[in-house]
Amino acid sequence: MGVGTELLLGQIPNTNAQWISERLAEIGVDVLYHQVVGDNPERIAEALRHALSHADVVIVTGGLGPTQDDITRQAVAGVAGARMVRRPELEDMIRAKFARAGRTMSESNLVQAEVPEGARVITPDRGTAPGLAVEIERTRLYALPGVPAEMREMMEGTVLRELSSLAGPASIASRVVRCVGIPESRVAELTDDLFRASANPTVAYLAGGGEVKVRLTAKARSHGDAEALLEPLVEEVARRLGDHAFTTTDEELEETVGRLLRDGGKTLACAESLTGGELGARITSVPGASDYFLGSAVCYSPRAKREILGVSQETIDGPGLVSAECAREMAAGARRLFGADVAPPPPGRALAQRASPAVMARDRASRPEAKALRLFVAVDVPEQVRDRMQEAIGPWRERLPRARWVPKQNQHVTLKFLGRTWPRLVGWVTETVETVARQSEPFETRVTGLGVFPSTRRARVLWAGLDDPGGRLASLAADLEATLAKEFTPEKRGFTAHLTVARFDPPVPFDGEEIMAADVASEPFAVDRLVVYRSHLRRPAPIYEAVGEFAFGSRGD
Repeated sequence: MGVGTELLLGQIPNTNAQWISERLAEIGVDVLYHQVVGDNPERIAEALRHALSHADVVIVTGGLGPTQDDITRQAVAGVAGARMVRRPELEDMIRAKFARAGRTMSESNLVQAEVPEGARVITPDRGTAPGLAVEIERTRLYALPGVPAEMREMMEGTVLRELSSLAGPASIASRVVRCVGIPESRVAELTDDLFRASANPTVAYLAGGGEVKVRLTAKARSHGDAEALLEPLVEEVARRLGDHAFTTTDEELEETVGRLLRDGGKTLACAESLTGGELGARITSVPGASDYFLGSAVCYSPRAKREILGVSQETIDGPGLVSAECAREMAAGARRLFGADVAPPPPGRALAQRASPAVMARDRASRPEAKALRLFVAVDVPEQVRDRMQEAIGPWRERLPRARWVPKQNQHVTLKFLGRTWPRLVGWVTETVETVARQSEPFETRVTGLGVFPSTRRARVLWAGLDDPGGRLASLAADLEATLAKEFTPEKRGFTAHLTVARFDPPVPFDGEEIMAADVASEPFAVDRLVVYRSHLRRPAPIYEAVGEFAFGSRGD
């Protein structure tokens, strides 16, 4: 249950509900309802009573702050029939947090020390809002802060552990069969008996974006057991849908097309008109698309269709620009223009309607890479150095499996993070980085040891430091900052040569002596080129694609 009028107004998305549901599924807890209520005491109380009467556990987020509209505590107390009491230890905790931060505390902040009598308090590490755990008529209610980082800290540190213990060994797994070229009603007809006969796994349908998804979900004692329950049903659904089913692993359509082209050794080109480059952007959102995608010709006007793609005047005057004949001639023109093996007919009226300005804006928002790329400039590290790092951090990986460990192949020395970069700037960026590389001479560096940030008591980042003789790496970073400053805001923090090894959220303690003793020191290795990488956001870790590599003192490759 989310509390906050800003959620109802659509001013912020309810990402807390999605994250909580994903984590609960991992431990086998069924989520039956989501609800959102505004900052109104009567409606919050009504929503709480409804939730308490329909579930064994209720998780509420939001409304625990110090302002007048933060009223979740009082609503919980009213529903529980408890009075509000001020806890001196919470008051001391809040005062201490402000003192450590060097900030003046407003007395209104102490309202967060008031909790329903008898409630168990979940002490925050971040922020000043305590969480609550209350038993109300055999139902457990957790009230957590609405700030995502503070909520996640309490979920991971307290709520998930307690619910996992209550639920016992269990896991929920889902698989999705995705299909195209078939209406949702026909998919339902073909799988109707499976839908009616199966309680575990369950079958559900979702149509949108030109495809139909069949989601299959199973619950079992372990994730492996749940997957084993799913496998025969997944195979049967895919068999019934035939060629309409393009993936059973929730692969995007453009990923499936790319995989088939790569496996078949074929190349692809596109001709577009009404979609204005959207099809090409979707294809190139897949890492490694340059293996098979040659290009797209966006020809909107009759003249462009005629002069670039070779559409005949007879077709333009006869069947017209939006016709099967014109589409075939445009596809043939794209194959001829790019020398491709395959060129699909350009999308017609249906996709043109889908690609209206409002819908295209929504699609771009859900697929940011079609609009902007995430770029950074880095120095590569030899594989033997990364192998040594993996050996050294092995014990910590075992002790901290939920940390975000940087995959070995992603370990680079980042000199400049550019972030979201408009496609029109990519060529300028690579040319600029090439210029810096040509003006640089090779040198050597080495990994010296491990460190944590900001402290061993509350580490958020584990990093490996590099020797920077004569400040050469820092100088490279400064040169990149200066030459790219025309389009990218310079970093305010000073550059420190390092490799990021892992990130921790919430923070974790480290033994300083154990860190100092870690044997990660490497032999010197050469720094002789700059690489521009594109970051594709994926789970569990991003995929980095090199879009330019430039040797020092020479032209780029």
